[in-house]
Amino acid sequence: MSARTHEPTREPTRGPTEGADEARTAPVFDVLGPLPTGTTVLEASAGTGKTFTIAALATRYVAEGVAELPELLLVTFGRAATSELRDRVRERLVSAERALRGPGAGTADDPLVRHLAAVDDAELGRRRERLTRALAQFDKSLAMDPSHAKTLLNVGIVRAFGKQDLKGASEAWQKVVQLSPNSEEGRAAKQALDAVKSAHPDLTGATRPGTRGSE
Repeated sequence: MSARTHEPTREPTRGPTEGADEARTAPVFDVLGPLPTGTTVLEASAGTGKTFTIAALATRYVAEGVAELPELLLVTFGRAATSELRDRVRERLVSAERALRGPGAGTADDPLVRHLAAVDDAELGRRRERLTRALAQFDKSLAMDPSHAKTLLNVGIVRAFGKQDLKGASEAWQKVVQLSPNSEEGRAAKQALDAVKSAHPDLTGATRPGTRGSE
């Protein structure tokens, strides 16, 4: 093995507006463009839609027949963030599958749904079937993962006390009750929901499974 040495290079001097011009002309990733192949690196700060983009891409890979759900590996840091990502991906699969079954998918407000519906009837049917199969695979994996209820319980705690997001916390706890109602986590989630309902009756009925209370 040989090693190469490189002389340090000096960055060329820029004018006062060059950096700003480059920032304005930097390419923006299009989630509806060609699906990425190989390695794609996206630089994004907090709140710019990273999770939204990942969930949309996962939905496209599955619906367009590029990959089966078990072939996708989505990685994030921390159990709470992992549960959040998993829920967001599932919700995107659900919303896309339901929308593609409706008569107005081609003119839907959701750009992703319009993109997936812009095919002939035969391919549209195949895309619906792929999403339906992916959701069945998703739910089977959740049923086999006993730690998911505990993670969701913790997600609710983080939202309630860390982000002051009681609506988002209630959504997480409702999912725990639905997933594992008789477990220790399910009973704890039920107690938390009762406490929120008692202290904040205005939230009653505002939170439903499948809606989002936080980004």
